[in-house]
Amino acid sequence: MKIYDHRIIRRAIKDVLESVAGTGKVHLYERYSSNSGKFKALYLDDKDSTERSDDIISGWYIRRVATKDTQVNRDSHHEVSTDWELFGYRSMKDDEASELEFDDVIDAVMDRFRRDEYLGNSVIGLGEGRNYSPRIITQRPVKFGGYTCHEVRIGITTLSHVDLPEEEWPGDHPQSDLTQVESHNFGISPEIGPDHIDDYTRVGLRDD
Repeated sequence: MKIYDHRIIRRAIKDVLESVAGTGKVHLYERYSSNSGKFKALYLDDKDSTERSDDIISGWYIRRVATKDTQVNRDSHHEVSTDWELFGYRSMKDDEASELEFDDVIDAVMDRFRRDEYLGNSVIGLGEGRNYSPRIITQRPVKFGGYTCHEVRIGITTLSHVDLPEEEWPGDHPQSDLTQVESHNFGISPEIGPDHIDDYTRVGLRDD
C-alpha cells in the first residue's frame, strides 16, 4: 500500500507534540468512542492521575483541514501546502491556576515548531512562503467527555513536494512554469466544524 505524505507529516507533528512536557496523550487523528469510559481513557493522563485522587484529562489530536497544490513545472513537480489544526485539552482546575499551566504548554508547543521548521526533514518548511506559522486559532473552556477542560486549536501550515513518475506525466498542458491548481478542503464539514467539541451529547459522551 502506498504511504501518502499526510501520514508521514502527521507522524512528524505527533513527534513534535510528544517531545513537549505536559502534552499528555497525543493522537494522530481525532478519536471517538460511544463508551464514555473508553473515551476518557484515550485522554486520561495516567502519570498525573496516579499522583492525585482526581482524574486529569490531558491530550491532543491532529486534524488536516485544507490543502493547496501548485504545479511548479510542466511535467511532474508539485508543491503542496497543507493546513493543520492541533487540538489540545487539559482539565480545568481553578485552585491550581490550570489555565496558566496550560498556556505554558501551548507556548512550549509553538516554540518547538518554530525550532523545527522541517519537522525532522519530513517537509520543506512551515508556512506560506516558508514563513514560520504556528498560531493560536481559538482558546476556550469546553465540556469534553463530561469534563470541564481548557481547549486550544493551534494552526500550522506545512509545505511538501510531490513528484509524479514520468509515466504519469500529463500529455497536453499549458506552456507555463507555474500553474495554480484549485484548492481542496478535507475533514469534517463546515456545518459541523470544531464547535461540535462543545457538546458531546450527539455521540453520547456527555454526562447526564
